[in-house]
Amino acid sequence: MNIPRLKNKIVDDAKGMSARASKETINKSVAKISDDTILRLLKKNNIENKKEEIKMVCIDDFALKKRHRYGTVMIDIETHQIIDLLESRDEKDVTEWLETYPNIEVISRDGGIVYKSSSDKAHPKAKQISDRFHVLCEVKYYEKLSPKRLYFF
Repeated sequence: MNIPRLKNKIVDDAKGMSARASKETINKSVAKISDDTILRLLKKNNIENKKEEIKMVCIDDFALKKRHRYGTVMIDIETHQIIDLLESRDEKDVTEWLETYPNIEVISRDGGIVYKSSSDKAHPKAKQISDRFHVLCEVKYYEKLSPKRLYFF
């Protein structure tokens, strides 16, 4: 397999799963590769997108080096594709990135203050919603506090 085809295969495989899971799959079938290399390839082969068409994004952080360095991943909610990877989760960087996408109407994020303030500054009229993972964490937390008072309709 030549190098461009190998890179395309790695990027295609990595789009649908985490870097760690795709590393395991690729290492078994194609070539030895690290999850950091997969993230770099995804960044270089950033999905060609038309910024005007993206209306809903999910913002989340990920560990570049656990407990030391974190980055931010931007995902198109409609296509479930990674739009971009930022090497930081600083408010300024996230705000600048969000400002380059003029038609964002919905931002899914965790409860962190950085992503909230970035969203408020870049798109004050956009609806901000909590992502599924953090909603479930909150429900479980409150269920432990008072299981008799938690009702689902």
